[in-house]
Amino acid sequence: MWKLNLPDNADARDNITRAFTYVNGNIKFAISAAEFDQVENLYNRYEEVSGLPHADLLATGLRQDLREALHTAYGEVQDKGRLKDLRSRLFLNAERCPCCGILAPDELDHYLPQVDYPALAIYSSNVVPYCHLCNKRKLAADGINPDERFIHVYYNELPQDTQFLFARTWIENRGLQCELEVRVVSGISAQLVRQMNFQIERVKLVERLIKELFVFLSPVATYLKLDYETGGSVLVSANLRNSAQNQRKQFGQNHWRPVVMDALADCDEFCDGGFHDCLSLDRAPALLPAP
Repeated sequence: MWKLNLPDNADARDNITRAFTYVNGNIKFAISAAEFDQVENLYNRYEEVSGLPHADLLATGLRQDLREALHTAYGEVQDKGRLKDLRSRLFLNAERCPCCGILAPDELDHYLPQVDYPALAIYSSNVVPYCHLCNKRKLAADGINPDERFIHVYYNELPQDTQFLFARTWIENRGLQCELEVRVVSGISAQLVRQMNFQIERVKLVERLIKELFVFLSPVATYLKLDYETGGSVLVSANLRNSAQNQRKQFGQNHWRPVVMDALADCDEFCDGGFHDCLSLDRAPALLPAP
């Protein structure tokens, strides 16, 4: 969640060649050595500006039909296209959607949209794997306002050992409620914090993770009940905290799973029996006095 390794672009020229060549070896679109250099310079410029919108990336210096050919070449990234291996590598880069951390990625998104930056259509650093729900939500954000732009999962530097994602949980009308917030910490600019909070809201992450959290907690509901009957809220909280630690090792410091588990451990009402209502568990019958 939040961050993916930058793709290896060593085969960027080869991708263009394959996209512009039919399977039988015939040339689909001719590109000169000088134009290859122009496209390579464009890609290098993308790296220099860390994928942020920039006039240089519009590639107005390329001839129009070349820009259109690069844009059309994205069709070769589909399942049966000549660049399907590129598609596979991009998906292998993310076990879970880097935006929500819930679903496996099943769509590719252009960080800088194809319609405005057609020459970057098959440049892997501009192609990000998302799940369908997050991709759909991202497409609805125009990105004109820097504070209302998704972060670039390949380029934005985020602290690995410092928590910046925090949660608060509470019970309302016998249902579990949650808030998520990215806070300013060392190593993150205020603007990046605004972007991440915008992203959380845009993809409806809280609404989705509440449902996912029930799926995650259902198998351990019996253990929560046993913990409560054995050691009360103290034991429930302690074991939720241990679960958060395990989740942190698996998913990282700032994945919603450990963050929300810690928030549940801090929620007195949830730990003191409130989880029964949230998880639709029967409460233990009251003990009858000895005859």
